[in-house]
Amino acid sequence: MASIFKKSGSPFWFAAYRDAHGVRRQKTTKTKDRGKAIDLARAWERLAESGRKGTLTEAIARAVLSQLVFECIQPLDWMLQQFFSEGCLKQGRSEVRYRPCGRVE
Repeated sequence: MASIFKKSGSPFWFAAYRDAHGVRRQKTTKTKDRGKAIDLARAWERLAESGRKGTLTEAIARAVLSQLVFECIQPLDWMLQQFFSEGCLKQGRSEVRYRPCGRVE
């Protein structure tokens, strides 16, 4: 189950969630709003769970991330870069490259 917490010295909420490999991860949400932070943590965990089950597609990832961008008012390119850099969408691909326009090759 995803959760959020504060680290001393940081104004931002941090998310704790299980990634696509079932490993517990912690990372900043880059938001000071508690509600937005928990929504983001839950979305990251939902996406990772879909990755574990093998049901995650690029379309699903983009839809969830777009919704978060709308709700959290964060640039889509930043969120996509974070998501792809963790390798959650590799699913059988030898490499996933992020491009600023948001396309995956």
